[in-house]
Order: sequence, then C-alpha cells, then structure tokens
Amino acid sequence: MRQVRSLILLCIGLFSFHSGWAHPHAFIDMQTQFLIKDQQLIGLRMAWLFDEAASSELIYDIQISKNPAETKRQISDSIMQNIVNQHYFSYFYDQRQQPLKYTSKPDQYQLNVIGNHILFSFNFYLSQAQPIHNFHGTLSSYDPSYYVAMTYPQAPARTIADYPQCQVTLQTPNVDQKIKDYAASLDKSQKDDDMTLGALFAQQVVLSCQ
Repeated sequence: MRQVRSLILLCIGLFSFHSGWAHPHAFIDMQTQFLIKDQQLIGLRMAWLFDEAASSELIYDIQISKNPAETKRQISDSIMQNIVNQHYFSYFYDQRQQPLKYTSKPDQYQLNVIGNHILFSFNFYLSQAQPIHNFHGTLSSYDPSYYVAMTYPQAPARTIADYPQCQVTLQTPNVDQKIKDYAASLDKSQKDDDMTLGALFAQQVVLSCQ
C-alpha cells in the first residue's frame, strides 16, 4: 500500500514525521457535492485540503519555479491521474449494495494554494447515470491503509439546489477502542496487512432521494 500512499501524497516523500508516530500520518479534509442533471445523478465534485506538512514541499516547488503556472499544471495533471488510478479513493454503493462504477475521465480539476495548504478539486463521473427517483446511495472515501486520514470537518449541505427531494447526511463510525489502539501501534514504516483499517474509520455520505 506504500504505492497508494505515495500516489495520494503526490508521488513524492512529503513527510518527515518521526517513525514512532501512530497512524494516521497525514490528513485530508474533504468536501463532496453530488452532480445531478436532468433528474439523474451523473457524478461528484470533490475538494481535498491537504495538511500543511503534505502541502509544504509542493508549495515550495511552485514558489521557486521559473514558470509557476506550468508547474501547477504539471502537478495537477500528475495528482489527477494518480487519483484516477486508485479509483478516486472513493467507494459508492446503491440501495442494493451494488458498487457504482466511475469513468476514467475526470474534469474541472485544479490546484490552489490556500495559505499553507494545497486545495485540490475535481469532478468525476459515474459510468452509468442513476435516476434520482427513489435513489439511495452510500459514499465512502478513504485510504485503505489508514496511513492518510480522509475526513469531513463538517457535514455536507443537507439539500441539493433545485432537487429538494434529495437529502444528504453524514455518518461517522463509532470505532472500537481496540481498533484505535491497533492503529496507534502502527508506525510510519508499517501497514495494515489486510487493508481494511481505513474502511473502519471511514465516514459515509448518504444520498437519499424520494
């Protein structure tokens, strides 16, 4: 899973944490919007705010570049392709618990520097649009190893503009203390062998439409 962690953290060693620190070692604050068109759910828009440690080296590279705009473009392209390669780190299930597949063609992605943080935003799309009538879906976004904690600092808007029949809720798991202790026991060089740790800590965004 080191490859996944390096991809989500922009393919470079952005961290200099003490190896004894517990999992997670990096943090991403997320925002998610559901994209609906003509009464069909077509995709999602996400915004990921990387923590200062993850952001600092990238910001430095942009600042010292002779062509900052081109450097940002190259970094953005690399980040986006890596996220696509990892299924957007997002798992979306319908009311039958069937996974909803995505296309490999995101758009409207951009990288912005917000203070000491990198904010990366992008749209990605379902392979097959879903009618919103009586739709119920559950979305989880996480790093399976829990090396990176991906969380929502605040709940998404409960309603969607122009679609009052849809409600959005955020569910946060009540993680058993034994699991927390296990995560705390893993240092930077270790991983969760069965790659289920991240799912146990993952919040769920639920979209329910009448």
